[in-house]
Amino acid sequence: MPVLKGKTPSMLPDRFALKSPDANADVMRRTLMWVCCAAVLGAIPGRVLAQTNALPAGPVEIQAGNARYVGRFVAEGSNVSGTGQILWPNGDKYDGEVVKNRRQGQGSFTWANGQSYTGTWNDDEPSGRGQIRFANRDRYEGQVERGLPHGQGVLRMASGDILEGRFVRGALEGPGKYRWISGQDYEGSFQNNLPAGRGKIRFVNGNVYEGEVARGQPQGSGRMQYATGDRYEGGFEQGQPHGMGLYRWINGDVYNGRWRQGQKHGEGQLTWSTGDRWVGMFQNDQQTSDGKLIRKGG
Repeated sequence: MPVLKGKTPSMLPDRFALKSPDANADVMRRTLMWVCCAAVLGAIPGRVLAQTNALPAGPVEIQAGNARYVGRFVAEGSNVSGTGQILWPNGDKYDGEVVKNRRQGQGSFTWANGQSYTGTWNDDEPSGRGQIRFANRDRYEGQVERGLPHGQGVLRMASGDILEGRFVRGALEGPGKYRWISGQDYEGSFQNNLPAGRGKIRFVNGNVYEGEVARGQPQGSGRMQYATGDRYEGGFEQGQPHGMGLYRWINGDVYNGRWRQGQKHGEGQLTWSTGDRWVGMFQNDQQTSDGKLIRKGG
């Protein structure tokens, strides 16, 4: 029996995933932070204690409940309008436009923990285009609706990774891009912040995958072009060739058959560049006694 040539190289030395399960959890926690953002930015309550009917020439201070207005504000009855800062005892701060006690137009809100939103406000809610800076130094810039990333935007993580695409209520959905600081990148479909559907992965080692993806890994039908010049097309499971697939080595050898977790396993045919071929059963990437050698022309 001839020696089996051309073992497959390591399938995915840069295993594709959103960093780690913990990092994926961070993404979900980040979404919860956005939800909290929407919840915290409520109406400014309280009774106005100081009142005036004309826009002041210089800064004034107005106390309304536990909120202190400092800037060019005017009080009309229980409503305060103008431009300046609103300060809360817990350290939260708003700087921008106010219309009848509600943030409206352009403004910036900074939490005591360092998180902030700067951009457009509509009826006391962050809506329009803006920038969210998180306490962990992640930064989002793009469309916002009711305090959540919604529409086209870019999330730049403190790690240097970049997530770009269309967000829906705080999560990336549909076409998008993920670029790692290492140089690896993914372009394709997303579901709930995770690559899913069809897409293209460019690995740092030069391997390029194109096909179906689930939870950030090649899953389903696809093809891999290896930096070595080898090519594989067929089924994938958790990033590895699995099921039926065709592998072509750069030296001309070809295997067509079944795979299991990145190894030839099951019925298949290995054809050498010489034209000889072996047909039969494979187990754990090796030929078994259940098969036969067929010479070129035979």
